[in-house]
Amino acid sequence: MNMFEQPKNNPENPEEKLINFRNEIEAIIKNEKETEETGHFSDIPEPNLEELTPEDFGFWEKVKDESITREDLAVYKRLASDPENKSMNETGKLISPTRYVFYNFVVNTAMPVIMDREMKILDDFRNNVEKMKEAEKQKQNTTHFSRVNPRELELADSVILGKLEDGSLTEEDFFEYRSRIFDIKTSELLPGVPPSRAYFSAFIANKAIPLFIKKESIQ
Repeated sequence: MNMFEQPKNNPENPEEKLINFRNEIEAIIKNEKETEETGHFSDIPEPNLEELTPEDFGFWEKVKDESITREDLAVYKRLASDPENKSMNETGKLISPTRYVFYNFVVNTAMPVIMDREMKILDDFRNNVEKMKEAEKQKQNTTHFSRVNPRELELADSVILGKLEDGSLTEEDFFEYRSRIFDIKTSELLPGVPPSRAYFSAFIANKAIPLFIKKESIQ
């Protein structure tokens, strides 16, 4: 059975959806035992799938449609696991070993999906900065990108540019971004951060700070 094979029917009844979900995971566990290709559920010879909840189902659906994000996994971790105490999550709510193992299965399945998506986003972003750099070079009216090597930029740079472009960038976002590039006390580049990121952050600052000032003047 393909891990991501869709159920043959799509019931509207939430209880039926939950039953189908549990049956789907049961089939995955059975296939794992037969093939011995993976060991996601090996820690629990007889998992109690009745303990899997609509929350677990919701995160699994996101894995299957490849919409799951790192933020989703962080939320799921708070709901379903605690490395210090596998029987209880951060809210003090008791969980089952089955849920803990299933959470780890979701993480292990989701991370390749997330990383593939991030690599594509990063590659597209770097290519876009290459074009911006070339356009600036042709116009010769600014030097934002003259010392930027787009291949040294990271996903965080892509995220901050996206927020700047869609108007959702806040001062908190900006200063959090800067704090991961520069030492707040000395303003020196943090160890391991390539200079290209510093120059790119200067471009972001030149665009963002006037917007913050304008916003404050209106309020």
